[in-house]
Amino acid sequence: ERIKAGKGFPATAEEWRAIPGVGPYTAGAVASIVNRERTPIVDGNVVRVLSRVYAIRKLDSGKTRIWEYSRKLVLQKEADPRVLNQSLMELGALICLPKNPKCGECPIRTSCKGKSEPRAFPEKAPPRKWKQLTERKWIPVRRTGSGHEVFLLQNLKGAWREGLWDFPLPDPRGVMAGVLLKEFKIKYVVTNHKVERIHQVFEIESRTRLRFSEGKWFSMRDLPGIPAPVKKAISVIEAALTDG
Repeated sequence: ERIKAGKGFPATAEEWRAIPGVGPYTAGAVASIVNRERTPIVDGNVVRVLSRVYAIRKLDSGKTRIWEYSRKLVLQKEADPRVLNQSLMELGALICLPKNPKCGECPIRTSCKGKSEPRAFPEKAPPRKWKQLTERKWIPVRRTGSGHEVFLLQNLKGAWREGLWDFPLPDPRGVMAGVLLKEFKIKYVVTNHKVERIHQVFEIESRTRLRFSEGKWFSMRDLPGIPAPVKKAISVIEAALTDG
């Protein structure tokens, strides 16, 4: 049953895109498959199929030409957007394979401009150049009557992970009140960065005032919006506190 506008649930791809974290693929998938909106879907399979069909060798970062062709196809009067979009994805997943495409079984092979050399489309992107980063964080924690609290700072506007909460940077004077409870590292990847985070956890007396000008104490059970590396670190901290 089609989802209708005005019922508190997004009904178009544009409305879905307005939700934080929802990108063009997810918006197009839900809107076209659920509501039969004539809007395109572009995933890795669709990129491969259309780049071969139209012999598009080089792609820009936004896959602009693929989106254009996908949009033209779904706007055709005879096209059912639900069937078309799912068919393109399935064609790429089952027939138009990256290394060994089954061109002899392809239902649109007569229209494919790249069938003579399918593996040339699209051209492979150059290897990603990784940037190595090291982050150092201090993690003040304190005991309360109901458990433990952790001290966090909110990332400023324009900063990496704007608006999310994170641990403080080490004080340049190198002094932290409290007892060093644990040191550990976490590695993660974001865009073209390989990041190593070095954490030092300090257990603070409940009445101790920290030198950081801003920030708040949060219960471990009721944390604000935090990025994935912080979530991972919190689980390590909780385990250390339990063991202690």
